[in-house]
Amino acid sequence: MKHVILMLALTVSSLAYATECYIDEKVASETLITSMIHQSNYCESDADCRVVQLGCPFGCNTPINRSKVATIRFEIKKHHEAFSSSGLCDYDCVLVEGVKCEQNECSTY
Repeated sequence: MKHVILMLALTVSSLAYATECYIDEKVASETLITSMIHQSNYCESDADCRVVQLGCPFGCNTPINRSKVATIRFEIKKHHEAFSSSGLCDYDCVLVEGVKCEQNECSTY
């Protein structure tokens, strides 16, 4: 009986550790992608900017440099595949009219 309880305790402990590692990796991945998104918000003219729907947890109507759209989408796709997430949101996105370059940053209006 003691052996069974010990094995059960080790199993629960292992699961808790695995879950904690999974959560840490997911948070690290989300933080890295969020940083990439922020670093991709630069421009010299309105033509440099695009509004993209990146899905949860990365946001709606996100203005970024058009040259970075494919890279960001690829990283988000890898993230969703690695963590079995759909990217669907529990909220609706507000519509925007467009995007412009303002003080070397893309912004929506």
